[in-house]
Amino acid sequence: MTISLRREIAQQLIRIMRSNMNRILLFISLALFGLLTSNHLLLAKDYIVNIDEVNVNGDTADTYYGDKIVISNSDSILFKYSVNPKLESDPILYRVMLIMGTDTSVNIISGMEVRYANLPQSDYKFIISAFDSSGEWNAKEDRFEFKVDNNLNSVLVKSNNLEVQIADLKKKLKELQENNGIVSIISDIALIILVTIILIFVVLFFKNRPMKKKKKTSLATTQKGVKVANSNQNDIALENANLKAELKALRMQIDKMQEQSRNLVLQNKGLQETLNVSNKSKTELEELQKQKEELFAVIVHDIKNPASVIKGLVDLLTNYDSTASDFEDIMKDIAASSSRILMLSSEISKIMALEGTGLKLHYEDVDINDIAQDVFTRNSYNAKNKNLTYECMFDNNLPEITLDVLRIDEVMDNLVSNAIKYTERSGSILVETTFDKEKNHIVFSVSDTGQGLSEEDIKSTFQKGATLSSKPTAGESATGLGLWIVKKMVEAHDGYVWVKSKKGEGSTFAFSIPVKRKIKLEDKKEVATA
Repeated sequence: MTISLRREIAQQLIRIMRSNMNRILLFISLALFGLLTSNHLLLAKDYIVNIDEVNVNGDTADTYYGDKIVISNSDSILFKYSVNPKLESDPILYRVMLIMGTDTSVNIISGMEVRYANLPQSDYKFIISAFDSSGEWNAKEDRFEFKVDNNLNSVLVKSNNLEVQIADLKKKLKELQENNGIVSIISDIALIILVTIILIFVVLFFKNRPMKKKKKTSLATTQKGVKVANSNQNDIALENANLKAELKALRMQIDKMQEQSRNLVLQNKGLQETLNVSNKSKTELEELQKQKEELFAVIVHDIKNPASVIKGLVDLLTNYDSTASDFEDIMKDIAASSSRILMLSSEISKIMALEGTGLKLHYEDVDINDIAQDVFTRNSYNAKNKNLTYECMFDNNLPEITLDVLRIDEVMDNLVSNAIKYTERSGSILVETTFDKEKNHIVFSVSDTGQGLSEEDIKSTFQKGATLSSKPTAGESATGLGLWIVKKMVEAHDGYVWVKSKKGEGSTFAFSIPVKRKIKLEDKKEVATA
């Protein structure tokens, strides 16, 4: 074989080998690609996310509303989740979605739990999915639905209140059972009687049993014996019937006694409730009497002081020579002390009227602005002496109103004079009348820039004899009775009185009375005779 032929054969073999090698490499490549693809699909298919636990305020949730957990907006909810099966190598990222209606929030986190708090009231869907950081696979998602209901707290509060009421009822039931000894005794007696009757019935039954056996075994008994046996059985049946009737009558008597016992228990309970009410009323009356005695002790003490001053001044006039100027000063002091005594005496008369037979009102149809204007003008001198900015603002479109002119004049005068007393010099006072269309009431108010009241003062402002932290700014007198009398007189007109105040910033005292009110029969008589 020549060398050229050998070279040609070798080249052909090399070409064949190269062609087959390419095919082998292509086959291997395709096999590896298919294996990797199948592994990727396998991973994507087999991995899922599970919500392992749902906690509300640190506890596993166990409150359900249908198929949803229900929480309030003050609660916090925690979701714990994981990927299964677990992966140790690649880091896992979680896609957290919270859907509220049409709003959706999405976050990518690496943590295995997420917490939500202060959520608005709505229905929610929580969706959790996972994927690896290189994006080679995505795990199947898991989801959970829950509801935020702000009424849940009120339901829990009502539930707690019911538990308290149930506990109270159990306590009362226990007390009632302790007071029902008579029912227990009667039941025991009835049980003893019933057992006795049953024993008698059993004795009679076994007593008659041998006679029945004798009848079965004595086949040779004569016809006369059979008739006697039948007669005895009839007598026994009649006696049994009588016993049953007596037993029935006895049961009826026992039922009647138990019913009477229950009635006695109810009556006893009613008497106990009446006694409790009486004791409460007695305690309240004793407290009112105590307050009245303390109040009159204060007033008597207050009357004693100006009376002593008058006596001393009179002695001064009697025993010493005085100039005209001294005489004038002494007479002014006597007049002031006398006015103080008259004011306290008037307060006592008002208290006796309010607490005694009641306040008698003389009604007439008037324009309330006329009364307010008189009161405003009457107090202008005192306001001017303290250099106060003293203003009024009256609504000229107020309807006529039916009221007792003297009493309402006294109420207005008390509120205006108080404002002047408790306002520092160079302060300001505004007197107003307005109409409340919604309630059909006329409103009278006095606003000042005085000392104002604390929260504790406001609570006791209209109580009888109340001692407030604010004091008159120019040494004026105060009894602690004026605002209590104001409240009583306004309430007698079916109205109400209130105060708005802040310590150091001034106060607004106001009252309102209805334009149209139901006048009682005795009021109509007062109007007719006025």
